[in-house]
Amino acid sequence: MFILRFLAFSNILISLAAASIAYGFTTHLNADTPLLYALVVFGATLFTYNLHRILRRREIQQDYSDRHRWLTQHPLFLRSLAGIGLTLSIAVYFRSFIAVDSLIILGLVGLISATYALKIRADGTSLREIPYIKIYLIGVSWTLVCFVWPLFQEQLPISPYWKIITSGFLFVFSSTIPFDIRDAIYDAPEQKTIPHLVGIKWSKIIAEASLVTSFFLLFSYSPQALHNTFFLTGYTGLFLLILFTKQRNPELYFSFLVDGWIVFWGLGINFL
Repeated sequence: MFILRFLAFSNILISLAAASIAYGFTTHLNADTPLLYALVVFGATLFTYNLHRILRRREIQQDYSDRHRWLTQHPLFLRSLAGIGLTLSIAVYFRSFIAVDSLIILGLVGLISATYALKIRADGTSLREIPYIKIYLIGVSWTLVCFVWPLFQEQLPISPYWKIITSGFLFVFSSTIPFDIRDAIYDAPEQKTIPHLVGIKWSKIIAEASLVTSFFLLFSYSPQALHNTFFLTGYTGLFLLILFTKQRNPELYFSFLVDGWIVFWGLGINFL
């Protein structure tokens, strides 16, 4: 259990999930260095997610959940992981990838990430607290760093890959809705998250519909996806995880199972 909490609460698992998509997609593109892409994405995700925890640490109440208690008990560890992630991503990027186009893409992701939890408005509002946009910022950030940046870096057009990019966005979007369901009692109603707007039942329906749409887009991009064990496991498992999502589920249900399930999608791209 300690290992599971460590992987989930330290954001190492979600960083591996993002890296798996970057690795899988750049392998699909026949890029020369998919591992280096994965290292940049892993480091950037590790830095970003732990930065958010650090910036929002004062808002955490001890009785929120096991995850929040773990975060309050390991502030130095979070800072160390954020520093390691930032150093890794910068070192690999400037050693292997630096280009004006990709700097613009990654700079945009960095701007979104930095202002996601940081108070940027006079009323003390962060980007994530602006009504309606929280969940979409996450999906857009993942899409830019895992798909759009490699295409720009490899000097490839986006149009031939729009189906797999949209499929990936919808998969991540679907996996994010359970977290909005979990956080509905903590998020201010003014944030207008999907559970606030339509309730838990319809939030699940939206997540499932997005997941099904993601699969059909992927299938239309490559019919081989229907015979891909990783994709079938990823879609079936996430569908069930969304179906059985409840606010009272254990924290590891979200931070380990739901987050970790994204890895299957990343592994699946390797075999398209």
